Amino acid sequence: MINTLITCERGPERVSEDLAVTVTAIVKLTGKSISSLKRVFAFLRLPGELQEALRTGQISVSQGYIFSDYLTNPELLDIFHNLLVAPVTNEKLKQQLDAFARRAKGGRPRTYRPFLGISASIKAADATLSDQTKPVTKDDLATLLDELRALAAKVETRLQALPPEAAPANSPDGQPTG
Repeated sequence: MINTLITCERGPERVSEDLAVTVTAIVKLTGKSISSLKRVFAFLRLPGELQEALRTGQISVSQGYIFSDYLTNPELLDIFHNLLVAPVTNEKLKQQLDAFARRAKGGRPRTYRPFLGISASIKAADATLSDQTKPVTKDDLATLLDELRALAAKVETRLQALPPEAAPANSPDGQPTG
């Protein structure tokens, strides 16, 4: 649909007459420009988590537009999860999403943080559980608890498989040295 709107906007003669009539009718019925409709339809390309956050008001429409402009950013979901935990201005959000493009072009390398998104999700779940106004069922909580126990078991197994870290050297007064 987005491609049809783009084609119709750039050169209506390049689309079939039926399609042009349909697009014109949608524009008239909604009172929105083709550009506005393209932006709204772009929400449909957002990952499900972002669409849900948009529907529930966890993120604003303007933030949804910003995210839809950066769909190819591999850090999109990490940045989204961080936004849920620590809201930022729209300008800061754009800067965060732009930062990946700068790094990809040879800027400062990205520090690998494999569990950043998971940590943000855990904090978001904590906030949801702490908010007594949000409806949760016993089944929801039982399922979450089972999943957390399974994850905790995997973390324990992985942690035990790692070699012990070297203890920091101590100075003569027993304090760790740096």
